Amino acid sequence: PRSNPPEYRMIYVPALNKFFEARLGIPYPIFAPSLVTVLRREVARADVLHVHGFLFQSTLAAQAIAHRASHRPVVVLTEHVGHVPYRNPILDRIEAAAIATLGRWSARASDVTVVYNASVAGTIARIAPGTPVHWIDNGIDTDLFRPASDSERARLRAELGWDDRPRVLFGGRAVAKKGLDVALEAARAGDGAFTLGV
Repeated sequence: PRSNPPEYRMIYVPALNKFFEARLGIPYPIFAPSLVTVLRREVARADVLHVHGFLFQSTLAAQAIAHRASHRPVVVLTEHVGHVPYRNPILDRIEAAAIATLGRWSARASDVTVVYNASVAGTIARIAPGTPVHWIDNGIDTDLFRPASDSERARLRAELGWDDRPRVLFGGRAVAKKGLDVALEAARAGDGAFTLGV
């Protein structure tokens, strides 16, 4: 039987999340100044600081506060994607420069970095040599997420009114970083060989 998850608190900090995403296709929230107050309070109480994404404002602020704290928590960085090329060469250069500076600082300011692909592992090794890196694959509940049996698949397709063509689901925000353009191009090139759901 599954155990109940531990209790946790959610603390909301206002952020402008759609500006860069809607105008430039860059998923990058800009937090309200209250983020610093919240981080100072919470970092002071933490034994472990786990931050995600080495370029995000919240990550960099939390790491800076942790390094100045009298009680310094262990800092764990999880970097998900590293550099994702943008079609716009200016945005691409800005991201590369940000990784070479802010990303490097963030990786070096961490006690350990968690990755789950070879590309990001290589980036961390290049920008922060000597920083411990651990590869941890994404966990999957194999009881809940498993291939359907042939009879289940046939029943579900019939209920949904689907034909025999394969169905492909794109799960992510509609930004270049998530590869939606690649999925759409594959659907166009497939010329009806499969149905893409977004």
